[in-house]
Amino acid sequence: MHKLFNSINNAYASKHKWVFCPYKVKYLAVLNWLELKGFIYSYKILKTDKLKNNLQAIKINLKYYKNKPLGLLVLESKTTNFSCYKIKHYKKKDYLQKSIMCLSTSNGLLTKQQGLSINQGGVFLFYIKLFDKNIDG
Repeated sequence: MHKLFNSINNAYASKHKWVFCPYKVKYLAVLNWLELKGFIYSYKILKTDKLKNNLQAIKINLKYYKNKPLGLLVLESKTTNFSCYKIKHYKKKDYLQKSIMCLSTSNGLLTKQQGLSINQGGVFLFYIKLFDKNIDG
């Protein structure tokens, strides 16, 4: 996940319209979540000869608001350090107040607000640090 987030954040910093990253199944759920929440326009799986052994790649169409990225993707959990928390523990994380959290739950990927509404905890994967106060997650 670290490579995906670095690719997206670097493309935002360079003001690219899209970015390519290697195809990995674990990226698809996160990209689908980002698309549903409005942080990217879309993504497309490409089969390309440019990569070694004719592998697949993912083309991500980036979204901007007033010519700025909507937020910065920050990976919270490492693959060696997954922790499952009850939803009440996320209320205590002050640095997440102006951000949108992504939780991996038995119900799929949820935001903190969705988790609170159905009293569902899970693994805290990443958060999006919002740049504009007017954007509501």
